[in-house]
Amino acid sequence: MVLIFRSPSPQLAVRRAWAEERDRLSSGLPGTVEWSSSETEELLSRGSVSSYTARYLHPPETYPALLDDPTNVRFFKDTKRTRRNSKTRRRSHRCRKWWRGLC
Repeated sequence: MVLIFRSPSPQLAVRRAWAEERDRLSSGLPGTVEWSSSETEELLSRGSVSSYTARYLHPPETYPALLDDPTNVRFFKDTKRTRRNSKTRRRSHRCRKWWRGLC
């Protein structure tokens, strides 16, 4: 008999973290984030909150044992400022005083 072990999906921990958060809120326990009433309603109905992103606390590339661990996942609020800053970081630096020949 040959046993084949498959590595867990990277999204498995994220799905489990959302499910555990939903279970906490539905049982009346406090969640890991202070959810607003509309966010709580969205989490209980959809299973996730669109304005939050689930990210690994410790990178699974460095800690492969934590790949499927939902306690390694944290929820971070996506703000417009965060999205805007992430786009500006990708740009290359350009000199703002190019017309004066200072660059």
